[in-house]
Amino acid sequence: MRRLVELLTIYTAILFLVISSAAFSGCAAKTNAKTKTDGKAVSESISESAGKSVSEPVIESDASGRYAAAHENVALKLKELRVLCVGNSHTDDYTYYLQDMLDDLEPQIRTKVSFTKAPMVGGRHLCYYMDEGEEYDPECYLKIWTDPDHPEYETYKQLFSQEWDLIVIQDWHESTNTPDWKFPGGAPFAEVLGKTVSVLRDMAPGAQIAWFADWVDSENVYEREVLYQDSVEAMKAARDLPDFIIPASTVLANARTSYLGKTRNPSDVFQNNYVASEDRYIFSDFAKEDISQYPLLSRDATHLSLELGRYLIGEAVLAHIFNWYGDKIWLTDGEALTTEKLPSVFAQLHTDPVWEMEGAYWKGEMTAELRGILLESIYASLVLPMQITPVSERYQTDPLEEAMLSMEEYFRSLNLDTSMSDKELSGRCRDLKVLNELSSILGSNIEEEQIRVVREADHKTVSVYVDCHMGYSFSSEPVLRIRSD
Repeated sequence: MRRLVELLTIYTAILFLVISSAAFSGCAAKTNAKTKTDGKAVSESISESAGKSVSEPVIESDASGRYAAAHENVALKLKELRVLCVGNSHTDDYTYYLQDMLDDLEPQIRTKVSFTKAPMVGGRHLCYYMDEGEEYDPECYLKIWTDPDHPEYETYKQLFSQEWDLIVIQDWHESTNTPDWKFPGGAPFAEVLGKTVSVLRDMAPGAQIAWFADWVDSENVYEREVLYQDSVEAMKAARDLPDFIIPASTVLANARTSYLGKTRNPSDVFQNNYVASEDRYIFSDFAKEDISQYPLLSRDATHLSLELGRYLIGEAVLAHIFNWYGDKIWLTDGEALTTEKLPSVFAQLHTDPVWEMEGAYWKGEMTAELRGILLESIYASLVLPMQITPVSERYQTDPLEEAMLSMEEYFRSLNLDTSMSDKELSGRCRDLKVLNELSSILGSNIEEEQIRVVREADHKTVSVYVDCHMGYSFSSEPVLRIRSD
């Protein structure tokens, strides 16, 4: 949390420029969220509140919004916030843990927030729709929504006719792809996004629109830097088109400055996932044979890891939505929800992200440090949505690497020698005092069976392994290797 305090101190002066002036520009005029409360009930609520200091919030609606604009003493709070999420597998990723987060936050927040996913197709674009006669994706959402002859047109027409307070739309690389791919990446993306938002406002009148600026794939660092600049240019050009932008590309870029963007997945990160008798994977949407090439935040070149990555992006979406609605979010303590208060609110998240399907599960566990990385990355994206903010220095080095170095130093102090018998080497390495010291270094208990002493075929090299992990980082290399001359 020290880094968060530092960020608050550094960026307080620019909060009104970055958040209030840009993101909340025209907020009062744009606020048109619907409510199931009928006009009479709204009128009664307003009547009871008029002319006095409001202690009991008024439900937001078009009517009460106009009234509040003329009466400063009327406080508006959202009794309900109904969110529709439109996208593809990336939207499936960010919505996965939202309900768990809402359950954790329920003691603090009285606004009833609900998320609904629109019918989704993997890889579907939002608005990749080139000029007539040129290549386009006939299955992109913009095409579906504007073509009455499309078989899915009526499905979405009926879906949008329902009452939604907010619709989050996710592009899939159209805002970041290079010109070689014929996608309108960078500033040109704003033109097609503007058309998409306009169509959506007609189809779902009354709902606010947020654009989820899709994250940049985990390709090589140079390509990521180039594509991230495309994302920034797209966000700048499109900032006034939707009601607000969720800068997913910035959130992930921030998190990648931590060791989570460098440390690789263990090769056996999926447990019990392959069913040999049926020659199938229980979960197949990941880099099957080369997952160890990708960092802890990813499960392949485009998708986030099933636990940590999806938890990060889900928390980010929720934080940016709450930040946009601000003091309209009804807190149980009666305080206003501000950007500065969000870190303390989200620090209350405690449910560990656990992914499991038919006995297959992801290898790792959430720690307080990991929550700190996620929270810091998300908060920085609230303050500076179009700029990468490195995480605190303490989060840039994998703590398991540091622990392994300390273990190596300790093992060297034992004066192990290849001339010792295997029994003697194992006895030395598994001594109770040694186990206690290693446990102290790791911060968790180490048992005898976690220590392996391996003598190579030439008998001149002995490797000592400590099978352990911290969070989602797992040891794979020997902690000590000794060799005789």
